[in-house]
Amino acid sequence: MKLTLTITLFTLILLLSHLSANAQSAADSLDIYDPYTNIADIRRILQSQFSLLGSNNLKLESELTKKLEKARNDGDSLTSMKMLTSLGDIYLQAGLNSVALKFYSEAAIVSLSIKDTIQNALLKMKIGRCYYFADITDIPIEYVNSGYDILIKSKDIEIRAMALYLKGALNTAPSQTKELYRQALELQKL
Repeated sequence: MKLTLTITLFTLILLLSHLSANAQSAADSLDIYDPYTNIADIRRILQSQFSLLGSNNLKLESELTKKLEKARNDGDSLTSMKMLTSLGDIYLQAGLNSVALKFYSEAAIVSLSIKDTIQNALLKMKIGRCYYFADITDIPIEYVNSGYDILIKSKDIEIRAMALYLKGALNTAPSQTKELYRQALELQKL
């Protein structure tokens, strides 16, 4: 009986101490700051938690930018292209199409300089997506079709399936979109 009571009491103490150690996030705790004396803290929280990129992508963007600068300084074109593409992906996800387009365009120039036709075709399709999501209707078809023509000839099944998915996602005819998705699924079954 004493042992059970001791274990229960010990468990309860551990549980209560654990609960107090897990505080709310900084954004949830904004109400504890005095807006007249804690301006710097409030500004820091707002900038990190409520940015367009979000706190996780903000950190990732910072890391990728550092890696990009290092790759540029080292003359590593392949890493530069990968970092530029990843940065473009982050900005496209955040809905900042013009910034994403800038990074994708830079990556496309680098991919041409290192003669990576597959990556260049993927970048053309991503550029087409930027234009598409920016509601510029004439240009995306040109980019998507030129990227699609190269990717569909690839021997790599994943790349061909990706080309079909990307072309289907940007297609306006529902029946053709359905057919492109079906073809991509068939390729992935192989």
